[in-house]
Amino acid sequence: MEYCGGGSLRDKIKKKIILDQYEVISWAKELCNALHVVHEKGIVHHDLKPDNILFSGEEKIKIADFGVANTRGGTISYMAPELLMASGSVSRKDGRVDIYALGVTILEALSGINPFYIMSEEDALLKKINLDFIPQSIHSWLKEVLLKALNPKPELRFQSMLEFFEALESRHVPYVFNQKRIQAHNTALKAEWHLNRRNWSRTLKLTEQSLFLDPSCLKALLTAGQCELFMKRIDKASYYFEKAIHLNPRVNIQKELGWIYIERGRYAEAISMLNDHLQRNAADYEAYNLLIKIFYLTERYEEAAELINIILKEYQANMCFENNLFICRLLLGVQGNKLFRNMGINPFIRYNWTVFAETPASWDENGRISLKSKLLFQEFRFGNIKKWKNNVLVIENEKGKQWRFKQPIVSLGRSEPNDFITSRETVSRRHCVIVNHADDVWLYNLGSTHGTFLDGNPVESAAFLEGRHKLKISDTQLTVFSKEGILL
Repeated sequence: MEYCGGGSLRDKIKKKIILDQYEVISWAKELCNALHVVHEKGIVHHDLKPDNILFSGEEKIKIADFGVANTRGGTISYMAPELLMASGSVSRKDGRVDIYALGVTILEALSGINPFYIMSEEDALLKKINLDFIPQSIHSWLKEVLLKALNPKPELRFQSMLEFFEALESRHVPYVFNQKRIQAHNTALKAEWHLNRRNWSRTLKLTEQSLFLDPSCLKALLTAGQCELFMKRIDKASYYFEKAIHLNPRVNIQKELGWIYIERGRYAEAISMLNDHLQRNAADYEAYNLLIKIFYLTERYEEAAELINIILKEYQANMCFENNLFICRLLLGVQGNKLFRNMGINPFIRYNWTVFAETPASWDENGRISLKSKLLFQEFRFGNIKKWKNNVLVIENEKGKQWRFKQPIVSLGRSEPNDFITSRETVSRRHCVIVNHADDVWLYNLGSTHGTFLDGNPVESAAFLEGRHKLKISDTQLTVFSKEGILL
């Protein structure tokens, strides 16, 4: 390696009890800039300390010893608290561990003392969490910057080396005075409000505005990801969640990641994520329904039914569980009057019973599979029947004739008892259904032989309807308006 005749920062600390403050700050700014470039390339040093900061003969500063980069190695005295508490939960590419180590290094260069030297791991961790080790002799503005760099919570630390540099350059912590970040967060809160009311388009517009003001606004990234996930736009949801994890690897989105894994057919990973989430959020019934959906999709109907029975002893506010228990029991061959307790209330149970009543009393394995493709699993979002909002759905044929539907589930197929009937032989008997909830309208393909296409794209399972769409069921061309009054 290059010979550095100026020695290391450790040598300088040993020679002088206290180094010149302005010189240390100048070095620190150079290190921030260099490490910013390194982090941008996906490399985290993991062992920043005075021994690994070298100087050339012309006093040009260098960073040495990347031998443990992107590992969980390092020296305890300079190690971020989260690495000492739970190394398995920290991303190896989380640059905030280098921010912490650089903060300790600056403090040591200024005071001549490492506050964690010759301490046990437990004692060092306790002292780092208490954050009471910065000497009063350090100038107040620099103390403020170091308190930010050395915060035991990574999400409250500087989020990048560029932020650290800007704080040293401007001599204050810019976050406190950053008006755009405040505006971005407030805009993200408005987006979250609209998300809770299923106003998807408004939610996404507001998150876009928030991220324009501050691309690192965590609330906006999470809200945008959740909105895209609710609309089953999985790639876009993953994009926002990945950015959120990059900003804060400890962000709690296990449920959302579990949902994404379900949509991608990665059921083992989905179960792992959902179990982890439920250990910390034991009363999240939406997460339980996602777990039940995995059991249903993988034909583990007995496990699904057992879990639903446990839930129904504690929680009956959402009727999705009764419908999903109903269809699991149908597929297990269970019969009895108790299956139909809320048939008059829950439109999903009414629909599924109609499908079952059309099916022969005894079926072989293929018949059972065929039945399942026509049944509707009820998502948690559709389970509060008392708050179900009426909607007028419009379907138009090629000749311009229109049909209006107010019922919560609209079925399309070749024969009765479908709500929209076409006589073409290539259309399946039950081809597809539309869940007709105001501001939350969905098209479900029912395993049709010749396919269901929305705006030219095949619908594998479900697609969100908003506005005007071209719908093709087999060779039948239709136009669907998600609600009455949409302009042509």
